[in-house]
Amino acid sequence: GSALARTPHHPSLPSLCAMATRSTSRPRQPTKVPRIPPVAHHLYLAPGASELQACACDADGSADLPACPAECVRVVCVSDTHNEHRGLVLPPGDVLLHTGDVLTESGIRRSAKSKASGSDDEGTALLEGFAEWFGEQRFAHKVLIGGNHDTTLELLGKERVQEILSERCTFGEVVYLQGGTATLGRLRMYGSPYAAYSSHNNAFHRANPSYKVPKGVHVVATHMPAVLPGGSRKNLKQHLEITEPSLDAGALLHVSGHCHWANGLYFARRSTLGAAWPSPESEVTPKEHRLPCVVASVCSGSWLGGAQLKSSTGARGDPRDAHFGGYNLTQPGMVCDVLVGEAHSVPPVTEPILPEVEAQPTAPAPPSAAGAAPSLLFFCPPTDAALAELLLPQLRAMFDVVHVETAADGVAAVAERRFAVCLAKLGHKGNLGRDIIAALRSAQGAGPQVIVHSSTAQGNPRLQETWRDEFGVDFFTCHGHEEELLQRLSALPSSLPRVLVFGPPNDPAFLDAFLPLLPSTAVEVDVVHSAEDGARAARERPYSACVVKLGTRGNLGVDVLAALRAREAGGPAAWAAVHSATAAGKPETRARFETEHGVQFFAQHGEEAALAEALLRAVTG
Repeated sequence: GSALARTPHHPSLPSLCAMATRSTSRPRQPTKVPRIPPVAHHLYLAPGASELQACACDADGSADLPACPAECVRVVCVSDTHNEHRGLVLPPGDVLLHTGDVLTESGIRRSAKSKASGSDDEGTALLEGFAEWFGEQRFAHKVLIGGNHDTTLELLGKERVQEILSERCTFGEVVYLQGGTATLGRLRMYGSPYAAYSSHNNAFHRANPSYKVPKGVHVVATHMPAVLPGGSRKNLKQHLEITEPSLDAGALLHVSGHCHWANGLYFARRSTLGAAWPSPESEVTPKEHRLPCVVASVCSGSWLGGAQLKSSTGARGDPRDAHFGGYNLTQPGMVCDVLVGEAHSVPPVTEPILPEVEAQPTAPAPPSAAGAAPSLLFFCPPTDAALAELLLPQLRAMFDVVHVETAADGVAAVAERRFAVCLAKLGHKGNLGRDIIAALRSAQGAGPQVIVHSSTAQGNPRLQETWRDEFGVDFFTCHGHEEELLQRLSALPSSLPRVLVFGPPNDPAFLDAFLPLLPSTAVEVDVVHSAEDGARAARERPYSACVVKLGTRGNLGVDVLAALRAREAGGPAAWAAVHSATAAGKPETRARFETEHGVQFFAQHGEEAALAEALLRAVTG
């Protein structure tokens, strides 16, 4: 729950104009309007509190907030920015949550036209501008859901919106939720844009929406509020389709927007009347779980005509507001400390929540032989220092770990030594994990296991497919799955250099003499007795070295070598040796094996020790 330092971004008018006119249709000139102060005031909800406390941010991003308790995660919540996001000065936190209406897709304006055509170039350009701002906010995790004004998001679809956000993220990770769940460090969140909206702005409209909130979720985010007040803010009414599954899941916080005028804090609890009460404690049964529900709309409650519009930058985020109208950014966001530590008991979950550092799973004991631990390259930028703090002690118990924080250092490490495993974050623009993985594959082929740790990739099947095709990524994981990751690493068959040995039945003495010389702490050995099995193994698995006997007619070692070289297909070649008195004694045979199959060492009976020494030197350095 540590607070992260951040620097607010207030763009110049030219940069805002460039964003506003970025479109594949006709460019629009910025709409100049009177200036108003940026929104730097927010409301703070402490764990278990019944009221919100006012707080303010300075221009440097510092805020007059209490320190976030160690057992909490700080979630900064905003909603309904309607293209005016650059007028926000946000306090530091762990998670930035935006609960929809990024844009101002008025149904009167063009929603019906956009939906009919299936495209919206101007809306996409505005979304890209928002994504640039959202991506540079200095939070380890940022989450977005859509709202009823976000027609463009619905038209583009979940995968394309996630791509736009991820491509423009320069700090931390961004997750787009459209009826799903994400694990964000120690926090688990469910988000959905769907609701039975009555407005003509009807993106993500569903007549009978359902919210499948899994047990163990800490925060539920919807665009539609869970609780709404009457005119006097008494006689509050719940949207039971939201509050019931949230309460059933044991959620600790609900965040929404949509109803600008309802900006504030309410409480939901079980009631056959569908009523909720703000909290004095005396009005609620002490043992009854109350769900705090915040409406984090930051724009004004009334639709304003062009002459009434203002902006902290002096220009509207959407130039068309001059003609169609819009909202001014005037209301506070919410800062909520969510209790996720051991002090709060939540129902069991099917996926593990990120454990506290003190409660680390036990790692296997290190190998007993000195220098036998396989090497692992761990790329973890300083933006996710908590992950490095959690994993490094356990990784070092299993591997010889090289930990790098920059892609440049990772590429240099790959050039200097071989690695059995590469565990990498996606990184951000200018410091990308993909650069390390590409260098690793280029230098060391398909041998090393590559694992990507990213909430963005974990929730994006298209991105996973691309990375598997381009970089041969073996496994994807994310925050909350560290124990599963450690278990996988402890059982990796490629933790040590893998050696393929073909020992046909006609020479059992070879295996008896040779295999004991290969320590199990240094290499993993696959032994095959038929050329067919050897060729199949060579096609299916990467090997660092291969030793073959010549064999006999119908069971030839040359077939194993041919399959090995075919799999490598021009990539890094495994070290290869032939054990044969015939080959060792005939220069022409040696020359053929060297030329056609890249054999580097020849041995015969009595020379097994020299063969083992050469092999170990080749694969372990």
